[in-house]
Amino acid sequence: MKFITLNGELYYIEVTHFEDKSEQDEEGSYEYYYSRKDISFDSKTMSINCRIYDDEKEIGYLSKRPNFALGEDVKILKAYLHKEYNCETI
Repeated sequence: MKFITLNGELYYIEVTHFEDKSEQDEEGSYEYYYSRKDISFDSKTMSINCRIYDDEKEIGYLSKRPNFALGEDVKILKAYLHKEYNCETI
């Protein structure tokens, strides 16, 4: 299992892939289709979640529970996500 340290606290990383699409039409096309990775960073006291859409290669969502300001953690997460998933922005 992968992990990262933020502010001295160990966060375990879990990645799940999500795909949503309409029924295919007669030509094999979809009315809508998207896929993404949902990534959670969980410690004993905090949970940070983000979403990376496969076709955009940028972070589409980032939250932390309890809902405190992310502060310096964002820089560390940006560096990790850029390295692992080639993401450009938050």
